[in-house]
Amino acid sequence: MTRTVGRIGCRLQPDLSNNNFTLGIAMTTEAQRNELITDAKSLMNDADEIVKSMATASGDKLADLGDKLRIKLRGAKEKIADAQYAVADRAKAAARATDDYVHDNPWQAIGVGAAIGFVLGLLVNRR
Repeated sequence: MTRTVGRIGCRLQPDLSNNNFTLGIAMTTEAQRNELITDAKSLMNDADEIVKSMATASGDKLADLGDKLRIKLRGAKEKIADAQYAVADRAKAAARATDDYVHDNPWQAIGVGAAIGFVLGLLVNRR
């Protein structure tokens, strides 16, 4: 029984070995991170070239180079905003999946919380 929660690949999957569910999140963030890094490097190279050109430019050419730089920066801001929304959507989907799991299995959730509290209590008293 796999239930998909949200539209971004976050789902509860049955773990048949111990009759529990695990939260699986699609691993597209690595590809998005690599794309953002590549775009940032490209933006920095373009900005460097534009700044070097601005040093020798005058008048209309200077205004054109400034416009070109603003367009590049706007594109970078949009990509960063898109990545931010994607991460927020994944976090919301994970929270919904967790909430659904806790509502479907309240006693298991209480047991896990009690076990975590017990272990933390042991660690704190150890010091």
